[in-house]
Amino acid sequence: MTKDSIMSDTSTDFIASKYLKKEEPDQYGQRHPVENDILKKDSLLLLEEELAKQSPEARISLDQAEAKCPGLVRSDEHRLAFLRCEQFNTSKAAIRLVNYWDTRIELFGENAFSDLTLKGLLKEDIESLQLGFTHLLAGKDAAGRAIIFVDPTCLDKVISRESLIKATWYMLHAALEEESAQQKGVVFIVYLREAEIRHFDTTFTRMLAGSVKGVLPVRVSALHFCHPPKLLSILFSLVQFLLGEKLTKRIRMHDGETDESVLNALEECGIPRHFIPIELGGKVHLNIKKWITDRSAAEK
Repeated sequence: MTKDSIMSDTSTDFIASKYLKKEEPDQYGQRHPVENDILKKDSLLLLEEELAKQSPEARISLDQAEAKCPGLVRSDEHRLAFLRCEQFNTSKAAIRLVNYWDTRIELFGENAFSDLTLKGLLKEDIESLQLGFTHLLAGKDAAGRAIIFVDPTCLDKVISRESLIKATWYMLHAALEEESAQQKGVVFIVYLREAEIRHFDTTFTRMLAGSVKGVLPVRVSALHFCHPPKLLSILFSLVQFLLGEKLTKRIRMHDGETDESVLNALEECGIPRHFIPIELGGKVHLNIKKWITDRSAAEK
């Protein structure tokens, strides 16, 4: 690795191609890399060098995956997802890629070495998916971000936390199939109108966060909490200064009294109402079972 091939800031462990340039911050404060073939080619070479620096112990899962499914693990498409997630910081992308394969193998066992498809999920994983806790919407926002609708009230039933995590992984991978979602990120619309304390499982939340943060190549662009309980809105208004400007820009509380006010707020964020579920006054009738059927047919 030569000095003129990288940008390096040791204070932030930032290692990236000299060809990296970024756009101005968007409405959520994110700066997106300006992609071109030169940047991608150079970054993939630097990523390979960063992966070679990982200790043999850290690389156990990655090496296992490279032996069993080299076509997937070593593909440019797979690795670019991690580079995009880390804004082409090759050092962080390497660490995330290593963590990803640790977690993927832990969750899916031998099925981890095949494409993540419905056929590879267990029966209870499909049942968890059918709950509709997360649902990838058909449309994207104005910037090309994927939109995932989250409904905690679906967690009424007794389920396996591990299966629900695998179902969520599947849904997030479905979102990442779109290149624009890798580049611009994912926005989450969290529906809280009917949510109660019993719908929130702190153990599951902690497990899910551990399987996603620093692991999956997902850029969380924004969390839109719609019709949150009054207490949550008050708490957010009190602590947002502690979160800092970066996080505050990505967390939006839409606590309007009517669906129309919430729809207007989402539209101002580039999410058209014809992509929004009827639960929030939009036009989309969610049908998770049909979504699963359509995905199954497409995967054959």
